[in-house]
Amino acid sequence: MIYMLDTNTCIYLLRKNPLSVLEISRDKMSRGHETCMSVITYRELLSGGDNKEAAEREELRSLVDALCRRLSYHMLEWNSECDQKFSALKKTFFRKFPNTGLDRVKNDLMIAAHALTLPATVVTNDRDFRRIREAGGPPWETWVR
Repeated sequence: MIYMLDTNTCIYLLRKNPLSVLEISRDKMSRGHETCMSVITYRELLSGGDNKEAAEREELRSLVDALCRRLSYHMLEWNSECDQKFSALKKTFFRKFPNTGLDRVKNDLMIAAHALTLPATVVTNDRDFRRIREAGGPPWETWVR
């Protein structure tokens, strides 16, 4: 099984370095499961430094790259299959949940679409993934305790 870490899980790891998440990750990997990050998550993480000074941006990039090195696959690139899954998932999602703004869920829908191409389970603590799953998105679970 492949687990794709969502942005909020990665932020939690970078800020808190919690043993619970690290232990779950190590346990999953020791049992042959793999972990990865979408390029969408990678970009979201780095965008946290967009308004910072150069030294702070470089420090953030170093932290994110160190996290990527812990994963089975460092970062997965977006491709045409992801784009097709995104279009279909977005269409279904907004049919089911028409009052949701695209800005609120666009990146989550892109990460979900990316996970569908593998297929992977998304590791997140983001409640929007419940609705994304109802719209045909990938399974998800939280490792935050």
